[in-house]
Amino acid sequence: MSNPVIKAIRRTMELESRKYTDLLVELPEDQWPKLPWIKKPDKVFRSRRYIVQVFREDKGLVRISVNRAEVEPCPDPPGWRFRDGISWDQLQEIKNAVGFENHDAVEIYPSKFDEVNVANMRHVWVCPGPVWFAWRNPERQKKIVLARNMHEAGRILKEGQ
Repeated sequence: MSNPVIKAIRRTMELESRKYTDLLVELPEDQWPKLPWIKKPDKVFRSRRYIVQVFREDKGLVRISVNRAEVEPCPDPPGWRFRDGISWDQLQEIKNAVGFENHDAVEIYPSKFDEVNVANMRHVWVCPGPVWFAWRNPERQKKIVLARNMHEAGRILKEGQ
């Protein structure tokens, strides 16, 4: 893709980003960005810095897909990708802002044979209940371990006990 095309895409995204603040807002469907979705999201959020898509997946999982609202050139087709560089703190803040502050979530690093890295997009998987391997406040961890079932453990997490 030629530099003029990349410049036009970048300029369009910059102008669109000016409509937003740093706070994520949920967009009505008619305002969703025109992205090549394989699966249509359930919700889309936008801020000056990020585009966030929320997908309800199988078995109670929720996938939060996050990318920067900026593009940069790349050698692979289509010749551009979203700008890289989203920190752990930023992902945690985004997860909380889109309604999952009381849920555990994980990010997957697949085997080399299953790598797909074409868009500089991060995927956070929100779990339907607490995960056993998460670091926790020691008192809360004891309550979660002693919980009779996943429902009770989830309640403990949600109530911040």
